[in-house]
Amino acid sequence: MIRKISFLFLLRFAKIALSVLSLWLSAKYFGTSIWRDVWLLALNGIVVLDAAIWGPLNEIFRTKFIFIREEEGEQQALTKVRSLFFFTCLVSVALVIIVACFRDFFVGVLAPGFDSKELTSLSLMLLVLIPALLLNQVNLLLNSLLNAYHSFVIPDIVAFVGTAVNIILLILLAPVIGIFSLVISYYIGILLLTGLLVWQVFRLKIGLFSNTGPIKFSYFWIFFGFSLPFFYSYFLGQISAVLEKSLASTLGVGMVSMVDYGRKFSEMLITVLLGILMTFLVPSISQHFIRKDYSAFYTDFRKIYQWGLLIITIFVALFSVIPDSIVRFFYNEDSISVVELATISRLSSLYAWGVLVVFLYFVFGMALLSSNNKKKYAYLAVVAQMITIGLNLLLVRHVREIAFPVAYISGHLIGAAFMFIFFPFQIKKLLALTIKYMGMMASVVGILFALDCFLPLGLSDVQLIVLYTCVALFSLVLLSAIFRLDEWKYISRLLKWL
Repeated sequence: MIRKISFLFLLRFAKIALSVLSLWLSAKYFGTSIWRDVWLLALNGIVVLDAAIWGPLNEIFRTKFIFIREEEGEQQALTKVRSLFFFTCLVSVALVIIVACFRDFFVGVLAPGFDSKELTSLSLMLLVLIPALLLNQVNLLLNSLLNAYHSFVIPDIVAFVGTAVNIILLILLAPVIGIFSLVISYYIGILLLTGLLVWQVFRLKIGLFSNTGPIKFSYFWIFFGFSLPFFYSYFLGQISAVLEKSLASTLGVGMVSMVDYGRKFSEMLITVLLGILMTFLVPSISQHFIRKDYSAFYTDFRKIYQWGLLIITIFVALFSVIPDSIVRFFYNEDSISVVELATISRLSSLYAWGVLVVFLYFVFGMALLSSNNKKKYAYLAVVAQMITIGLNLLLVRHVREIAFPVAYISGHLIGAAFMFIFFPFQIKKLLALTIKYMGMMASVVGILFALDCFLPLGLSDVQLIVLYTCVALFSLVLLSAIFRLDEWKYISRLLKWL
């Protein structure tokens, strides 16, 4: 499992590298302009609506499909999935039509701080992007289905190619048509992904489209009804996301973009980590729970949990000590001022710690979900989102944009703490393991802070990033040996091979 996870992580890390390049190009061409705020608000509105309606379904689909396949057989499971696809597409088309007809209402909610001209631009962007809601949902379900059949690599290869195409189109079209180059590249990437996912379904001879079973609403409800306990938490989560963007729009032109730039690095890593959790962790531990192999449940959970904490250690250490150098390296363009860079840097440092908290929140949540404790997971998720929303509203007037990462971290930290308490198996071992890895993370951060105190001035941003990354990696290897981590076996083998 570790080899598969490592390979998939490297593939997704390569995609992150391309995403960072895309982010740099976006900063170069659009900076913190009103048009980039419009693009972010419209795209966020689509993502939020999709997640509010279908987010719980997407989260439980793998687990529920595996349960049905184990208990009723593959043929019956695919018959029910076919009905799920049909009704999901039907409802998504209805949502597209509703948003297109009443988009003036939606843009007022998305950007209460915009004037009439800016709202008109946002309305146009929303109209152009709303069809993507249907395509995104189809892609998410197809990807989850392929993962349930242990097809992990093809979707990520397609996503990698799509990101590369997006970059090429951005370079070619941005100087000509401006922000709408992002729209064209976005749609081309989605359509490419849809086509290749469908091709992979046929290639693996998964009988989704060839299945002749009846289409019934009751089959759709088996999945959707199972996801209902999570609806409230997802709904509140999307309200939180919209609220953050809306409050940011009231803090001045460009603030929406600055908050987005500040959390972008963290979002990229969270996306990779959550993808690993949903791809490997959920199917694996769900099967162990069904078969009542609780020892294997904990073993597989522990491997992925430890692996995730090691990755996060490097990220948190770098953004805690040298956020200014990283932000200047990627965002230092004429379109972004020095004051704006400083704001982005502060946000980036805070959101980096959010990666750790969100990882804990989701990894414990997936353990509850896979052990048939969905109601506890759902209730605690609701509490986490309510805390986040409340703190955003309470703090934004006092600390402005700093309220967003503080609320984000606080809500998820409280949720993660309670989810940990309800972890189903061997909680004392898990607590000791967590303390060990947190101690190692604190040690790496401390080493970099010590280096920062004694390092002479005059090094460029590139030199600082390379130096601190090397020191963080060396410290991690050294501490892995000192703490006798399981991963030291793989590290020592790699060092011998090199």
